[in-house]
Amino acid sequence: MKRYDDWVTRFNAFIKGRYGVPFSWGSQDCCVFAADGVLAITGHDFAQAYRGYSTAEEAAELLVDVGGCQALATRCLGEPIRWSLARRGDVVLHVVDGRESLGLCAGGVFVAPGPEGLVQFPMDRALMAWSV
Repeated sequence: MKRYDDWVTRFNAFIKGRYGVPFSWGSQDCCVFAADGVLAITGHDFAQAYRGYSTAEEAAELLVDVGGCQALATRCLGEPIRWSLARRGDVVLHVVDGRESLGLCAGGVFVAPGPEGLVQFPMDRALMAWSV
């Protein structure tokens, strides 16, 4: 998977366009958000086979089937790296309310969907990352 030459512009536009979008299963949840970010900067949709759910129950069933967010990201993006090695556009794993969640590295922070839109977290809250 190779990033577009203008991936920085694409990534910035993607993040800007998602800031005010509230959480929604199947369209603005952690997995779809991370996959859409990767799609924006590479043209590769790593979640293509997993799209189509629209409820918390369907998402939970899918995650059980694939072994969770970490397993899904590893299956689609390869072996994880230390979070401290992540660069802008890389996928990160963190825990929210005791559950695995994915986000995207945005420099010294990572962003992930929240109830009212994207939420920023310090990078040291990430547990691991995957290079894109």
